[in-house]
Amino acid sequence: MVASTNPLYTQQWHFNLIGDIEAIWADYTGSGVTVGVYDDGTEAAHEDLDGNYDSTLHYMGLGADDGQPNSAADGHGTSVAGIIAAENNSLGGVGVAFNVTIAGVDLLNDVFAQGNDVNNDALRFMETFDITNNSWGYTPTYEQFLNLSDPGSVAGQEGAAFAHAAENGRGGLGTIILKAAGNDTLNAQGEGHNSLHQVITVAAAGQSGEIANYSNWGANLLITAPAASVTTDLEGSGGYSPDNYTDTFGGTSAATPVVSGVVALMLQANPDLGWRDVQNILAISAAHTGSAYGGSGSGSEVGDWLANGAGNWNGGGMSFHHSYGFGMVDAFAAVRMAEVWDLLYADAATSANLEVLTASYSGAPVAITDNSTASVTLSVTEGVIIEHIYVTIEGSHTYMGDLTIQLESPTGEIFDLFLNELGNNDLNGTWVFGVSGALGVSSVGDWTIHITDNANFDEGSLTGVELEFRGADATTDTVHHITGDFTDYLAQEAGRGTIEDSDGGTDWLNMAALTDAIAVTLASGAAITVGGTQWASIGSGLIENIATGDGNDTVTGLGDDNHIVTGRGNDRIDAGAGDDTIDAAQDDDLVLAGAGNDSVDAGGGADTVDGGAGNDSIFGDWGADSLTGGAGNDTLIGDSAFDTLEGGDGNDSLVGGTGADRLDGDGDNDTLLSNTGVDTVFGGAGDDWISSGNGADIIDGGEGDDFAIGRTGTDSINGGAGNDSLYGSAGIDTITGGTGDDYVSAGSAWDLVFGNSGNDTLEGNFGSDFVSGGEGNDSILGGTGDDTLAGGDGSDTILGNQGRDVIDGGTGNDLLRGGTLADEFHFGVNGGTDTIQDFENFQDALHLDASLVGGRTDGQDIVDTYATVVGSDTVFTLDDGTTIILEGETDLTLLYDNVFVV
Repeated sequence: MVASTNPLYTQQWHFNLIGDIEAIWADYTGSGVTVGVYDDGTEAAHEDLDGNYDSTLHYMGLGADDGQPNSAADGHGTSVAGIIAAENNSLGGVGVAFNVTIAGVDLLNDVFAQGNDVNNDALRFMETFDITNNSWGYTPTYEQFLNLSDPGSVAGQEGAAFAHAAENGRGGLGTIILKAAGNDTLNAQGEGHNSLHQVITVAAAGQSGEIANYSNWGANLLITAPAASVTTDLEGSGGYSPDNYTDTFGGTSAATPVVSGVVALMLQANPDLGWRDVQNILAISAAHTGSAYGGSGSGSEVGDWLANGAGNWNGGGMSFHHSYGFGMVDAFAAVRMAEVWDLLYADAATSANLEVLTASYSGAPVAITDNSTASVTLSVTEGVIIEHIYVTIEGSHTYMGDLTIQLESPTGEIFDLFLNELGNNDLNGTWVFGVSGALGVSSVGDWTIHITDNANFDEGSLTGVELEFRGADATTDTVHHITGDFTDYLAQEAGRGTIEDSDGGTDWLNMAALTDAIAVTLASGAAITVGGTQWASIGSGLIENIATGDGNDTVTGLGDDNHIVTGRGNDRIDAGAGDDTIDAAQDDDLVLAGAGNDSVDAGGGADTVDGGAGNDSIFGDWGADSLTGGAGNDTLIGDSAFDTLEGGDGNDSLVGGTGADRLDGDGDNDTLLSNTGVDTVFGGAGDDWISSGNGADIIDGGEGDDFAIGRTGTDSINGGAGNDSLYGSAGIDTITGGTGDDYVSAGSAWDLVFGNSGNDTLEGNFGSDFVSGGEGNDSILGGTGDDTLAGGDGSDTILGNQGRDVIDGGTGNDLLRGGTLADEFHFGVNGGTDTIQDFENFQDALHLDASLVGGRTDGQDIVDTYATVVGSDTVFTLDDGTTIILEGETDLTLLYDNVFVV
């Protein structure tokens, strides 16, 4: 957990309402994410903002702006910026995303003063930022300039600029646009900007979590946040307070940057989220606040909590309130969902893949008469999973204060669009309303517009209705979301206790936002237990996949192809049969992948993974992991720390990481790469391919005809049984062929090479190497350095090659060549008959064991006693029968100075 030590942090009460922010700060602080603060300027040099401010992001386009406040009265943007980005620097308070990058755009003064075209261009410039915060707006009075149905209106033009940023920002993923709902205690529908699909419209709550008495309401709200009051202020006497900080800020202007900060944390956790993904996560992860679900509204709330017809949130419909949207922003839940979101949904939800479906009524006018309701029903047969609805109403009526306008969904939920507003103003034309509250609902079914005239005297008619459903393609692949509010909703609706999925498809159980221990078996009728208490059960249908949260979770598969994602905590996963995908995340997990071709990412921590039968792919990630492939052709990859990788039966591939790893191929033909660190590698049975890494590694090929190569580092390589091919490289290596007919090539340093038993081929290569053939008829090549070459038992062929070499054929009948430069040929007892093919007088030398020459020490005496010329060669016949043949040597006198006794 990361708690700020900034002096005002304990006074920033808004952090108490948005989930466990300190747990999130342990991993994410907004680093790498940019936020544009569209306001009245942001003080770049403020002591609590200067480290996060980037002036290269200032607006440049049709106009320009330095992003700075113009006067001491322009402190609003600086206070907004502090809620998002105040630094964790032992000064003042701290921002929700205290390492985020920000820049100001003085939209309300400098940009606005440059004219309409520049204003709209500056809004299109939002595409430069990952996130834009808009703590500004217009009083929602339904005036024509705020009407989205008119493309030439202010709302129409600015809405088009917002759409441009959502389409083009973040490389097509879309700029995330947040906007304050307003502080007028009015219906937010009266300002068209609030109804835009591309906009996250934010309401404000007080310290109790209940809606603030000033906050605008409406079916177009997405979410609520606390109206943070403790934040940065203009330095000096300007702004809201006489010093650099204030505790009197507030309104939806203060709530909106709280959400902007949360979104920054989300984007750091998962930068691949589309703008629609961000909206969906905020809504789904939001926490219940205010009055109880199933109870009556209280305080300044407008209406009661309802559940829409979605069916996949906490076992039922998503909760929505016209005052809160989907509830209080929950930073912890939102970030945890963001981490796993692109596993739950394959493609980022963007403008490019947005589905739009339109249904309309253009029949005869429908009369709106006194004290009655006029209704128009649109039957929709095409399926879109709704994220937003635009409702366009066309009609006429005098005295609009008589009217309520509502949208009824196919499952009976009522969304209030207009509630007896505007007094004696007249309806004469069209208005576009926005509905966020139908998120997750299918468009299929009967949608009804109700217009009720609640008084006498004034009448009118409804002449047109259009519903524009915006969202994703309908699919049978369902994600069932479970949040911390589950039990409260279950208490009101018992049916939520069965998580039913009866339409087929590949489905998910998303429990990533939870912190208590989860226990689930992915089988029909199985219990879903949280914190030791059964919350729900899986219905008769099949749910294949699951994402869990921060507790010590237990997940059991049941023979299907499961995707199991566990979050933080010491988790146990028993995937069972099937081709499973397992992502175990952080901490110390136990993974039993079971039969099937499984893919396992063990995540951080000291994990234990058993792949079981099948061709598995297992990645250890950081932490000291124990990875076992089991039967099948497996791939095991360690990472940092001290990992143990055991391939088991099958042709396995094992790759160590950066720690001191142990790799054991076990049976069959394996490929083993030790990587960095001081590793121990065992090939086991089978014909293995082994490579050391950058450390001083120990390699044992085991049984089979192995290939092994040392890399950098001082390696020890033993081929073991079988006909092995062994190579040194950089580093001072010790290479042993073991039993079998081996090929050994030393590397570039001073290596030790032992052929051991078998007919081996040994090469010293670069460096001054020691090479010993051991038993068998060996072929030895010294290489470029000053090598010591020993044939050992058997009839060996030894070539010193370049360098000043020491050559000892050992027992057996050996063929010897010194190569270039001055070489020494050593002979001991029972040496057999050795032939030197390139002996050079005055350069090469014979070194004889004293027992071979009867104690003689003088070279001339030894030559005269034991050497004779036979044909074109000189032959030494020594006391024990050892014979030395010098090919091409006929002048014995030239040998007097080249014979020595040792």
